[in-house]
Amino acid sequence: MKKLLLILLITVASCSDEIACDPELVVYPNPVENELIIESNTDYEVFVFDESGKYLFSGTDFSTLPYGIYFVRVETDCGNESFKIIKN
Repeated sequence: MKKLLLILLITVASCSDEIACDPELVVYPNPVENELIIESNTDYEVFVFDESGKYLFSGTDFSTLPYGIYFVRVETDCGNESFKIIKN
């Protein structure tokens, strides 16, 4: 009986974690001129890379970057998502 109860509790906790870890990310504008806006229902970190994959900086200020294509990785506690961003 105790083993069955323990398994049930683990299953319920797992289900709860899946619901909590469903980040909704919205990244705009694309193309961007100055500031990239990120809307999320969870905490996140932003990392910007150039076309070759070289890390450039952490943040959303594109104003000092030259025109071109960049990749933004948004990391949350639930995982990572990458976006291709054009700088105008």
